[in-house]
Amino acid sequence: MPGKTVPFFTVVTLAAVFTAACGALFTAVLAAPSAAAGAVLSVLPAEPQLADILAGMREILKTPETMGFRQEVEARSWLGRWHFTSEVRKEPGRVEVEMEGAPSFVNKDFMADLADFEKALARFDLKYTGERILDGRSCFVIEGQRRSGLYSGATAGLIWIDKETLTITRIEARYNWGRVVVEQKYMNSGPYKVLNRQEAVISPLGVRLEVEYRNYWFEEQPFGS
Repeated sequence: MPGKTVPFFTVVTLAAVFTAACGALFTAVLAAPSAAAGAVLSVLPAEPQLADILAGMREILKTPETMGFRQEVEARSWLGRWHFTSEVRKEPGRVEVEMEGAPSFVNKDFMADLADFEKALARFDLKYTGERILDGRSCFVIEGQRRSGLYSGATAGLIWIDKETLTITRIEARYNWGRVVVEQKYMNSGPYKVLNRQEAVISPLGVRLEVEYRNYWFEEQPFGS
């Protein structure tokens, strides 16, 4: 916020919170192919197991390995309000982020992880807990517990996967210092279903984020490559 000095201790605290969230459950899935979600759902067993749900989700949430987009972010807390942008480029094995106007407690790794959920799954022992209703829709709910030997990031969380679309609609992550909840919506971009908007609440710090995704581009791979 122009003209307002933020205490150094507060900035450091917020920076630590956002850094801790990186690489953990507080992230998001990007994309889906053009096949209708109902068609994918129809091939799931009548009583799907964890492996079935994850396989269906991964089939839906898939894009070319090289792609890019813009994140337009509104961050709010008792300290003030910030609007900034991130240009993100994904390539095999890496994600590049260029930010403009971001507050000091938001770093590039955080914005990259927010848009890439897949790698976070490997950090957790997952268990399918059944179906629940979220905003009037049936969802598969998967519980995650941080694997032994890992000491940073979220300690546990819940993943809500819409039963009809097989997209992740809600992520709840618990940390030693509090809780993060992310809700997200999707849109179509060409033949892919991609993130449209995310809303995140970080408690008890009172930080809220709204992220809109724009300007998608995809680098298609040659046939047979």
